[in-house]
Amino acid sequence: MERFKKILCVTDTCEECTVEIAQAVQLVEHNQGSLTIATVTPKALDSPTIETPPEPGEQEACTKKIEAKVAPYRQCLDIRIKTLTGKPYQQIIREVLRDGYDLVMKVRSEACWKKRLISRTDMHLLGKCPCPVWLVNAKQPDAMQSILATVDVSQAGTPSESRVRAELNLRILEIASTMALFNRAELHIAQAWHLIGESAMRGSFLRTPEQKIIESLEEEEKYYADRLDALVHGYFHSSRFQQKERDILFPRVHLIKGWEHKEVPVLAKQIDADVLIMGAVARTGIADFTMGNNAKSIFRQLEGSFLLIKQPGFVTPVKLT
Repeated sequence: MERFKKILCVTDTCEECTVEIAQAVQLVEHNQGSLTIATVTPKALDSPTIETPPEPGEQEACTKKIEAKVAPYRQCLDIRIKTLTGKPYQQIIREVLRDGYDLVMKVRSEACWKKRLISRTDMHLLGKCPCPVWLVNAKQPDAMQSILATVDVSQAGTPSESRVRAELNLRILEIASTMALFNRAELHIAQAWHLIGESAMRGSFLRTPEQKIIESLEEEEKYYADRLDALVHGYFHSSRFQQKERDILFPRVHLIKGWEHKEVPVLAKQIDADVLIMGAVARTGIADFTMGNNAKSIFRQLEGSFLLIKQPGFVTPVKLT
C-alpha cells in the first residue's frame, strides 16, 4: 500500500511474530519505504504482572532473537531495531509522534500472550494511536485471500462530521483496494444499517401498522443502498484505476441489516476475511477520544486481523515527555 511507507513493527521474541515481520517487510519492499522493529520492555511499576524489571542479559537475548528473525531481509532492506522501555502503549505512541510513522503493526496479544505486551495494550493502541494500527493474526496466511472493509455513508450528525466520514470512507477504500491489488485478494465492502426506532414502532405503546413499518424499512434501505452505490461506483470508476485493475478488484458489496457490532463479525466469518478494515470517528472533537464501543466489540469477536484507521486530524491524548 503506497500510503504506508514508514512502518513501526512492534514485536516480541515469540515465534508467532514471524508472520508480522514478513508482512511488514513485504509492504516496505513494495512501497520502497523504511521499517523499524521495536520491542517494549515495561518497567516494574508499569504492569502488575511484572515483579522486577528484566535483567540486562535478558534484554540482550531478546535483541539477538529479533536480529535473527530479520537477518534474511537485511540484504535488500535497511531495518532498524529499537528497544523501548516503559508502559507499552505509551512508548509505542510516543515513538510514532517522534518519528512520524504511517502504520503500526503488532501481533494480536491473545496470539502472543507475553508479560511485555498484554491485551490492554492493543485496546489502548486502537483507541489512542494517531496513525493506523494493524493488529495481525499470527495464524494468518502469508498471502491474504479475502479483505473486508466497512464504510459509513450515513449523514448523521453535523455537516462537519459528515464531511469527516466521507473523507474517512475514501481513505478506507484506498487502503483496502491497494491491499487487495497487492495480494490479488477478494475485496468486500460492507455497510450495516438499521431503522432507528423500529423496536419502538413494533411495541405496544406506538402500535404502528405493519405496512407503515415495512414502508419505512424499504425507504431506509434504499437510502443506504443509493449512497453506498454512489460511493463505490464513484471511487472504483474514477481515474485512479486502470481498467485491468477494476477487473481484478471487482468488489463485492454487502448491505446488511442490523447493528454493526453484531452483523460485521458474522459477515467476516462467512467470507473468511483475513483482515477487517474500518474507521473510527471522534464525535467529541477533543483529544481524549477513545475507540467506540462498536469497534471494541467487533475487534473482540474477530478471528482475523484488524486494521483501524482514525479520522483525519485525530489528536492523541498521549504526549511526548
